[in-house]
Amino acid sequence: MNYQDAIGKISWGYLFIYISLNLGSVNIFPSWAGFLLIYLALGAVAAMDPSAKLLKPFALLLLAEDLAEWVLNIFSMAPDLYWVDVFINVIILYFHFQLLTNLSNIAEGQGSQHAGRLKKLRTIQTIFMTVIALIPVSKRAAITLAENGLVVFGIGLVSVIVMLVICVTLFQYKRELRGMEEKPSLAGE
Repeated sequence: MNYQDAIGKISWGYLFIYISLNLGSVNIFPSWAGFLLIYLALGAVAAMDPSAKLLKPFALLLLAEDLAEWVLNIFSMAPDLYWVDVFINVIILYFHFQLLTNLSNIAEGQGSQHAGRLKKLRTIQTIFMTVIALIPVSKRAAITLAENGLVVFGIGLVSVIVMLVICVTLFQYKRELRGMEEKPSLAGE
């Protein structure tokens, strides 16, 4: 798989991770499919930035955890594993931060116009994911935010916008890569 195809898989992977569309208790856009697509793309990313290899075991762990949760949801079983959820949230934070860092570094090395945007989105996403992950940990924050629905709505809205912009940026980056690939062949004719 070449790097351009890998970016396509990662773009679709992020859509699966970010979109939740349920039919009954079954999510028809399961996050585990997104982690699978990203896992399959990591080899090509690692060829461009070797530190991306470090993400492979985390992608498998996140895939397995989400697949197990998805299967349990099919059977209406939802175990309450607070510390496992905290651990998974930390891994998710690291995974997305590192993947977007790898992609932005590669894009920067290629002179891509999307390098800066990917870095900014990475930082904004990390901040919002951290805030969202910490809300249940702090009872005072959870109570305060529950009393002020506007704040919760604002955090959620900004998070959704950031997620959509990340997906759009990744698809635009893939299109830019296709253009970079076509330019040398046009010059040679």
